Amino acid sequence: MPSPEGHLTLHLYQSAGSQVRVDVVSSRPHLADRLFQNKTPDQAAELAGRVFTLCGRAQRLAAAAACAAARSSPLSPSSHSSLSSLSQKGNTPDWRSWQQAVLVETALEHAWRLLIDWPAQAGLPPDMNQLRELRQAATKGSQALADVLDTVRERILLAGPAPPPYTPQKERNAISPNPALLSKTAFPALAGENGESGFLPPVSLLDPAEASALAWHALEEPAFCTRPIWRGQPVETGALARQQHCPLLANLLAGPECRVHARWLARCIELAELPARLRQEPDDLLLARPLAENHGYAWVETARGALLHAVHLEQGRVAAYRIIAPTDWNFHPAGPFAAGLATLGETSGLAAAAQALALSLDPCVSYQVEVIDA
Repeated sequence: MPSPEGHLTLHLYQSAGSQVRVDVVSSRPHLADRLFQNKTPDQAAELAGRVFTLCGRAQRLAAAAACAAARSSPLSPSSHSSLSSLSQKGNTPDWRSWQQAVLVETALEHAWRLLIDWPAQAGLPPDMNQLRELRQAATKGSQALADVLDTVRERILLAGPAPPPYTPQKERNAISPNPALLSKTAFPALAGENGESGFLPPVSLLDPAEASALAWHALEEPAFCTRPIWRGQPVETGALARQQHCPLLANLLAGPECRVHARWLARCIELAELPARLRQEPDDLLLARPLAENHGYAWVETARGALLHAVHLEQGRVAAYRIIAPTDWNFHPAGPFAAGLATLGETSGLAAAAQALALSLDPCVSYQVEVIDA
């Protein structure tokens, strides 16, 4: 059986005097239906956390919550992310603790990108020591991770310590990322992207009715999962979608420059806010609702963006299962990656620009860029 993650091949066709043509070829096999077929909800959750090597905690939470929703009566409109009523009697998971685990996972994923991948892209040495320190702290719990993350935030992302007491606005105003990492040499500007692809709303802003309609579409039409759209168009998900209204990002999003810089800055903003969030009990990472009898879905906000699981149960076992991952949104054939490159003219740095763009979108699978002279 092929890997559940799959692989992306990003073909870039360039010819003199013409726009770059982008062809995203995905081998993501979408094996969820076969993987989870006839499994119990507990087995599906355990399997999701084990077979998906990236964001495994988020995958496990999504599977458990989707199955719990499928076995529940409809929730009231006010119960946006509270799942206490969704579980089997006598076996109620601590959903907030599960969300806390996803938040820890998000912190470590962001740290990896900012301490390892980002410096490598900029030609600077990675910082394995600080990443190792964060991982060790995470084994001691979210409070310990928050304490170490404060130190990393101050040393790597901020010009100086954030002024106490903590407020999101003060944290954001204090952020001043290392100029060497944000240089245009490290991340080539990709002129022409103007935000036409839009953003997928985070959990806190989701319209449950729209999310339910999307989950139904995924269950009824499996091919939709490979090319998902929101309100009739491909969209972007991830840190930039969640932070798009931050004033620090306004100029990057309003100008002609590609969103590469904005995506990295959005990660910096989230990393700066994570210590405070880790010290609380998160309840804004998950939306789960029944669709009909024995049908349900869960929407989880991960480091890379929105993760959707939709399930149909029969006699307590999985009859149909669908997953739409952040990579399915961000690497839609007409989505953010394609939009970022399609407007490029002739350039000798096309491959490097494509690598920078792909890395900023952070696919959850391996990928390669191939430039082809058309």
